[in-house]
Amino acid sequence: MRLLIDRDSLQQNKSIIAFKELLEKEKQNITEPGEKEAVLQLFNPLELFLATRNSAQLAHIIKLNVIQSDALEILDYALNAVKLQAQQKEITFNIDVPQQLPMLWADQEKTAWVLINFLNNAIRYSGAHSKIDIGVILNEQWITFKVKDYGKGIAEQYKNDLFKRYFQVPTDGQHKSGSGLSLSISKDFIEAQQGKIWVESELGEGNCFSFSLPIAK
Repeated sequence: MRLLIDRDSLQQNKSIIAFKELLEKEKQNITEPGEKEAVLQLFNPLELFLATRNSAQLAHIIKLNVIQSDALEILDYALNAVKLQAQQKEITFNIDVPQQLPMLWADQEKTAWVLINFLNNAIRYSGAHSKIDIGVILNEQWITFKVKDYGKGIAEQYKNDLFKRYFQVPTDGQHKSGSGLSLSISKDFIEAQQGKIWVESELGEGNCFSFSLPIAK
């Protein structure tokens, strides 16, 4: 039993270190004043430790600040956070949003982090001088954020595992694999806010990552 406990603790510690490294990477990529601190304030060490142990109870562990939020403000924040990376690869953002949207229920910081994660992944797997489609869609009682790239795409056998903790899609040697945590934690964040998250992908056609959150009535 002692051996099992030690192995579990080691795995949890590896998770904490990996996610801290992920947040540190986000911090280095963000140039706008105040945004670096906002990324690292998503978790305190205790919350991070508990979240890596039991994601199914994330809503009871992480302190969510779900309020009536402006979807376009969340989008603008995320776009500013990844502006430098996109410019370095001369990637064009094609943005399609309605002129008017109702407010939605969201934790603004954590929702923006998910969107930043989607955008960072899209930039990473897109070639230079390519495009990324970004959309915000009102659909009945939901507001949906979409990020579509035109990279390699994901093989069918990996789609169901993408949001599982520690899962990493095998790379082609050109792109460095991540920690296997960011999409899992994105799923935790969105589902803790009563939202939905999913991916559509075809090999050779790119990826479209989306999440929906309820509108504020």
